[in-house]
Amino acid sequence: MTKHEAIETRSALPLETRSDDNTDPLAAATAAVEEIRAAAETRHTAHQTELRAAADRIAALETRLNRPGQQSQEDGPSAETRAFGTYLRRGDRGLSDMEVRALTVSTDAAGGFLVPETFVAELLRNVVNFSPVRQYARVMQIASADVTMPKRTANLTAQWVSETGDRPATQPVFGEVKLTPFEAAFRTDNPMGAVKRIKHTATGYETWTEEDIERFRAHWPESAPQRLAFEILLYTGLRRADVVRLGRQHIQGNHIVFKTQKSGGKVELNIPVHADFRKLLGLITHSHLNLIVTAQGAARSEKAFTNWIIEAARDAGLPPHRSPHGLRKASFRRLAEAGCSANEIMSITGHKNLGEVEIYVKAADQKKMANAAIIKTFGAA
Repeated sequence: MTKHEAIETRSALPLETRSDDNTDPLAAATAAVEEIRAAAETRHTAHQTELRAAADRIAALETRLNRPGQQSQEDGPSAETRAFGTYLRRGDRGLSDMEVRALTVSTDAAGGFLVPETFVAELLRNVVNFSPVRQYARVMQIASADVTMPKRTANLTAQWVSETGDRPATQPVFGEVKLTPFEAAFRTDNPMGAVKRIKHTATGYETWTEEDIERFRAHWPESAPQRLAFEILLYTGLRRADVVRLGRQHIQGNHIVFKTQKSGGKVELNIPVHADFRKLLGLITHSHLNLIVTAQGAARSEKAFTNWIIEAARDAGLPPHRSPHGLRKASFRRLAEAGCSANEIMSITGHKNLGEVEIYVKAADQKKMANAAIIKTFGAA
């Protein structure tokens, strides 16, 4: 048998009622209208406040757009930009008074025509975008004075293993490198343009002294190729370019018949072969056509020949700057001190300029006259 519980019932709150006898219909209508009016005024006040705020924002935007350098899509380019475009197309004579005032900062001497800011920015942007360095550089932004980047310090290393042996794992080794960026800049002017050129007094190649000649001969035996090259320079006075070309075919009887290279083959020299010089030529053991060759039998170049003689002079204990041309100058000096005239010296050396040879002749004559003057004054020692 089902058991039911009793349901508790409660009565609702009593409704508040007004007596129709004490209510004034006109007063009730007046109160309702006043309530609606107050709500409308509150809403209207809120709308006015919003409109004033919107007007202030619009005024601020117009002020910002009217500032110099600001452009709007509706107005187009600024007056300065339009004036500058007219100047580029027509020159200063095509500018109106308003355009001149837009471009002039003060006077022509003080300011001239002003380039608009947007045009300058476009130039700078093109310089950055089209820089040849930027095409190969990695562009990145950093927040510190330098940047640390990973770097591979070792590659994969292969190694031999047996057919059934273990395969050890190989992997590259990485480290890090710290890079410090610097600003790349260059000057558009030449800072050395106003600097006067310094005049240097060139003394030329140093002439070998008699002491240098004796020390070289004492160090290198007559059978050495360095000694052969040395004696050829001293006995012939040829240039290094001619010495490296000198061969057996040029020895004709008791003379060396040779056309110099510097004169374009127009000067033919007939240099007598001294007995001591012929003796040295007879010590040549190689069978090559050129008299001076390398250890492998190849002809020497001019530059290699110069370095070879300089190194031989250094090995002999001579002072620095003893070159083949200095030995050629020693040959001139010897001829002049022996009493040879300028023309006689030119017949050996192949010079075409008499003034250069006369320098050695005058120096030799000065030495002779100085010796004679001392003997006349104080007598022979």
